[in-house]
Amino acid sequence: MQCCLIMNCSSWTFKTKTAAFQPVREHFRECSNIFNPPLHTYVDIEAYSHKIADNAITFEAWENNILIGLIAAYFNDLKNKAGFITNVSVLPEYQGKGIAKKLLVSTLEYGKLLGFGKIRLEVNWDNTSALNLYLRTGFSLIEKKETKLIMERALDNE
Repeated sequence: MQCCLIMNCSSWTFKTKTAAFQPVREHFRECSNIFNPPLHTYVDIEAYSHKIADNAITFEAWENNILIGLIAAYFNDLKNKAGFITNVSVLPEYQGKGIAKKLLVSTLEYGKLLGFGKIRLEVNWDNTSALNLYLRTGFSLIEKKETKLIMERALDNE
């Protein structure tokens, strides 16, 4: 399902599935060090950017032509009607402004529209700001794996 939702908020524009490889790559390069460990230490940013741009459903925040916030999700588990969020990132200078929450809500709404019943994600246990965001948006801890927490949210909840 290809879908493009555009919503303006302040000087930011929110879109769905419009980010091409180059802005995704630049976004990941700019955000690499906000990940723990830094993104570039465990993925090839070039290859990961291609994978996200080509295969994921992206929920994007833009300012001018700069990708300032990105959630990448997969809604391909049709048997279990389960989505998976593989990336949540906001450029450092835009953090704490509600962008990640707005993108997350858009992702949840998209999953509901598709008829999915739940969505999961992984987060490092020491990423307290992300963990608090996920808890505030209705995610629950379902599993602990080494340094990661697996969280899930039912998509029929309000």
